[in-house]
Amino acid sequence: GRVCRLEPLSPEHAENLYEAVRHDDGSMWTYLYTGPFADRNQLSDWIKGASTTTDPLHFAILVDGVAVGTIAYLRITPGHGSIELGHVTYSPCLRRTRAATEAVYLLMRFAFTTGYRRFEWKCDALNAPSRRAARRFGLTFEGIFRKGHIINGRSRDTAWYAATDKEWPKLEAVFERWLDPANFTDAVTDYAITFLDEAERRDDTQPIFLYLAYTAPHWPIQAPADRVHEVLAQHPALGKRAAKYQVMVESVDRA
Repeated sequence: GRVCRLEPLSPEHAENLYEAVRHDDGSMWTYLYTGPFADRNQLSDWIKGASTTTDPLHFAILVDGVAVGTIAYLRITPGHGSIELGHVTYSPCLRRTRAATEAVYLLMRFAFTTGYRRFEWKCDALNAPSRRAARRFGLTFEGIFRKGHIINGRSRDTAWYAATDKEWPKLEAVFERWLDPANFTDAVTDYAITFLDEAERRDDTQPIFLYLAYTAPHWPIQAPADRVHEVLAQHPALGKRAAKYQVMVESVDRA
């Protein structure tokens, strides 16, 4: 990809991945089967096991050569032309970035170009961020499978989303337009666009807050609020969208 690289998950990714995920407040593990990991050894042990399976087939997501997340194919059924994306583990420095979107795009593109007819996305029905992501990626909501799993002692209802090979050409064009480098002048603009996309997806009319941290080394973006206002002023189209969706920009000191 342009901004990220997918590699088969291997033990050599453990050190970077631990450094990336250890800054999370714990919320990234809420709906996952794995984690949180108390130390490097626990994460390394999980990676050693995960790297040997073929279904799920795990990948490390690398940005600038550094592993910052993982993702996987699962329920791989070539005979029926069906494949699922899951085990999406995005560290704080990967979330809401171009690389986060591109990683999904690369796996969708590979699946459809190699002959799969159906691409699935399933998540806990309570996992609002994952459900928003599925809609953002153009997948169609297909319903709730009630009481499908028990995770960490809690009954889980599962939300199903999918895209088909007939839908892929249009979805691919949308991905390509969004990922075009011309859409991004710097990381601040990248972050602003992501939040504006989220504003367009929401159903309510409440203002959306675009939070920025300017002292946190592992936060998605480091910039004062003035820098975002400057970006919005430099890009009239972004400025109009920000005004339409009442984007409020605030800086948060998260050391």
